[in-house]
Amino acid sequence: MMYTHAFKTLDPALEELASKHHNHPEALVEILAVLQAERGSLTPETITEIARLLNIPAERAFGVASFYSMLRISPAAVKQPKILRVCDGPVCWLCGGDDSRKSVDDAVKDASGWQVERTSCLGLCDRAPAALVDTEQAGPVDAEQASKLIDGWRGEKTNYSTSRPGEVRVMLAQVGKIDPDSITSALEHGAYRALAKALNETPEDTLKVVEASGLCGRGGAGFPVGRKWRFVAQAQRTPKYVICNADESEPLIFKDRVLIDTNPHQMLEGMAIAGYATGANEAFIYIRGEYQSQATRLELAIQQAKRPAG
Repeated sequence: MMYTHAFKTLDPALEELASKHHNHPEALVEILAVLQAERGSLTPETITEIARLLNIPAERAFGVASFYSMLRISPAAVKQPKILRVCDGPVCWLCGGDDSRKSVDDAVKDASGWQVERTSCLGLCDRAPAALVDTEQAGPVDAEQASKLIDGWRGEKTNYSTSRPGEVRVMLAQVGKIDPDSITSALEHGAYRALAKALNETPEDTLKVVEASGLCGRGGAGFPVGRKWRFVAQAQRTPKYVICNADESEPLIFKDRVLIDTNPHQMLEGMAIAGYATGANEAFIYIRGEYQSQATRLELAIQQAKRPAG
């Protein structure tokens, strides 16, 4: 007697998405985020198929999908509500976030298809009280404006193109001058010239320049950048990696978001220089799930930077 096994045909869209990421398990979170954005939520069947395409255990994929609060798992038959997350971080609280939350609750009470949740700091302290409508950033959400959120209102973004009195700009020097979504605009304002200069010198030359500059990290420790790079350059083990931490999960911090939104190629150029100086051959950007629009902007800048010149 012969037995045959009938395997369920994989969704061609899932196959295409996994193939785009070379069926690499490291792309699991990104793939799940893309699928949720396209389909509203993640079904158990979808997660299982993605696990099979990435050649990882299904329980591992389910563990990842259930760990991140920005991802949702539900049966296909269940219609997912829009999630309206109201920030209760310290800045939003000081700016009247409690009143905003009450107004948001009242606004959606009689509106179907909405669900209100609290969230810790969204990295939108300059737009406090802030909120996240699915993946869209919103604010300032004053109590009287809360009802507008379900009608598409998202508030006004802070304009950083004008310097404050007495402010000396370095990293923000090109804000307002560069179109953040155009590499042509970035190149016209000097993008990647420093990288070209570094590549015409030795990695040791670049290390000496960074050390002499006194440049320090922008975290609380203020660790000397040149010293950190030299530690990596001197390490014998390979491969080496450059990790850009754009998560800024600490309350009151949103500096990375501003840089990404105003001049993403500046960040990519810095990473490339760091990689050359230290001997790293791969780089990663760690960015929080609440920064979906910033992640999209970075992805565009990366694709632009990969294209041959001319």
